Amino acid sequence: MTHHSFIISCCTILLVKKISQWHSRLRQYEFKKEQMYMRSFEDVFPHQADSDRCQLILADEENPPALNGIFDLIDYYCPNPDCNCYKVSIVIVDITPGSFPKVCATTMYGWKSKTFYRKVGFDPQTAECITQGCLDPEGPQSEHAEEFLELFSFLIQDPHFVDRLKNRYELFRSTVTSNKRNVRNEKVVPFTAKKRA
Repeated sequence: MTHHSFIISCCTILLVKKISQWHSRLRQYEFKKEQMYMRSFEDVFPHQADSDRCQLILADEENPPALNGIFDLIDYYCPNPDCNCYKVSIVIVDITPGSFPKVCATTMYGWKSKTFYRKVGFDPQTAECITQGCLDPEGPQSEHAEEFLELFSFLIQDPHFVDRLKNRYELFRSTVTSNKRNVRNEKVVPFTAKKRA
């Protein structure tokens, strides 16, 4: 069995309830991209996020230790009510018991077409990478970020996983739009994504 097929068969997506001080701190974190910033779904919907959490459980003796454990996937969206970028940044956090939580990778994904992302201002390279899943150049990364990106690329092939992101995006958007006066009026700023290995 190849490494890829093992990842597909042994990565379990769980929706569980878990409240921790780590998540309380991470909810307040903002990814600042010049004039744009991101907010987590948990920051806007803390109670719903605690009862609908996405986790990965990895266990393979052939994996490096850093790639085995329990990992939270925390989704971030643009809070600008005038922006419809249809994308998400996901922070993958190692929350394995017995170790201090740490960020393993920050990925970025958009479910629209490359043409759409070119029209909203992304450069050609980013427009292509974002539809496949790529590392977010403004988010924290670890030395194993590329391996987690490879794993993430399998997750976004699952229509149920992608539908979950779309639904949370729409819920997030409906809330920030209704609270437009309390959100910064900022535009999407193009940036260059990292190339995949």
